[in-house]
Amino acid sequence: MRRRRRLEADELADRLAGKRLILTATTGRSGSELLARALALHRGVVARHEPKPTFSSAFRSVLAAPGVAREYWLSLKLPAILALDAPIFVETSHVACKGFLESLLD
Repeated sequence: MRRRRRLEADELADRLAGKRLILTATTGRSGSELLARALALHRGVVARHEPKPTFSSAFRSVLAAPGVAREYWLSLKLPAILALDAPIFVETSHVACKGFLESLLD
């Protein structure tokens, strides 16, 4: 099972090689929705404020078991990002930096 998940992670990484991911680390109520709207005006950019699947939907689970963040990325978030037809994806959220970014880097 672990080897299969590693292969899936490698496949997702290969597919993401042509995309630039930009995730914000902000405080809540700081203007991140306005930032997403402004960035979305640029050609080749898909910018969303807290799009589904939301980080907040898995936040409590990640706090209880940090390994859940990896599964969230592999099963939900990265496939959703790959489904978007743009070379640059921006997500503005104040939750991405609360336990999710470390697992993405891994």
